[in-house]
Formats: sequence, structure tokens, C-alpha cells
Amino acid sequence: MKQFDEAFKIQLHETISSIESVSSVELVVMAKVRSANYANLPWIWAAVFSLLAFSLFMLMPYEFTTLKIYFETVLVGALAFGMAFWATPTQRWLANEKEMRRNVEIMARALFQKAGMHRTRDGVGVLVFLSQFEKMAYVVADKGAQASIAAEDWEAFRQTMEDALRGKAPGAKVLEAIRQSKLVFAQQMPILPDDENELPNDLDVEL
Repeated sequence: MKQFDEAFKIQLHETISSIESVSSVELVVMAKVRSANYANLPWIWAAVFSLLAFSLFMLMPYEFTTLKIYFETVLVGALAFGMAFWATPTQRWLANEKEMRRNVEIMARALFQKAGMHRTRDGVGVLVFLSQFEKMAYVVADKGAQASIAAEDWEAFRQTMEDALRGKAPGAKVLEAIRQSKLVFAQQMPILPDDENELPNDLDVEL
């Protein structure tokens, strides 16, 4: 994850600290390579191209040996498998967007629970989850945070994070998007006199 290297993590820590200095939110950002492995996609791609190759042999007005049909069909399938297995854009194009979005949500909610972000005193834990393969973002806000900020504002925040993830230099754009959220958090979830930092700014877990 070159865009989310140590330099990014340092700036992210500083950005979250700045937000939490004026807001009661407990903000955590986690970036993962992907939310699922989609291992079936290369095999489906290989099967489709193998079938197309075989059908072409059957429909062409020429005679081919059985070995030629067999080996060239296998070769086409192998090339298609390799293209789908090694080329990330091809995998993303093959994957169903609805399935990818569901996988991103499942991963985000699982990370939120495993990290114990639901245990804050006032329910103010907020996870911003970034899934690089899918180029999608999902925001999980605990009950206290949800009650403080309107649903449409949460969706706008999620969309801003996703747009940043899909553009050039996503690391820098994600940081900028998080910085821009400071005012909303400060206004809608102002810091309390007895505020405590309940979650580490660099909190990260694996499933």
C-alpha cells in the first residue's frame, strides 16, 4: 500500500489529533488492500474464453486436429486466467459492484467490532474504512456519533473519502478530505470538558 505508507500514517495521526482536540469524536482510519479475494473471477474468465475458443473452432469452416483444438483451447483459457489473476483493473472490471460494496461494508463492520470501537463511553467511535482493490470507502459510526450528525452528512463524508480514494495521489487526497471534516465534527460533536482519548489514532486490526 504505497499510498498509505509510514509518512501517510504520521500525517494521519496528526490530522486525527487535530480533529479530536476540538471534537468528542473518536476517529479511526483503516486502509486495507482488499475486502475479499475474489478467487473465483480468474476461473470464470478462463472458462468463458475457453468456451469461446472452442465454439470458434467448431463454427469455422475448416478442419482442425483434435490435439490442436484441445491445446489451443487450454492455452486461451490459461492466458485469460493469467490476465484476470495478475491485472487488478481486469479483476475489478469483472467483479460485481454490488458484491464489492457488500464486501467492503462487511469488512468495515467486522473491523469496527474487533477493534472494540463500540465500547467508547458515549458511543462516539467512527471508523473510516478504505478498501484499495475495490476503490471504495465505508464509514461505521457508533450510536452517539450517528445521533449527532445527519445521515446525509455521513453519506457525503463517505462519498468524499471514496472520491479521494479513486483519484490520483489517493493518500494525499484522503488526508485532505479528513482535514476538511474537522469543522463538521467540531460543530456537531463538540469536545466535552471531561473528554478522554479512548481510541488510539493509529488503531489497526486484522481479521
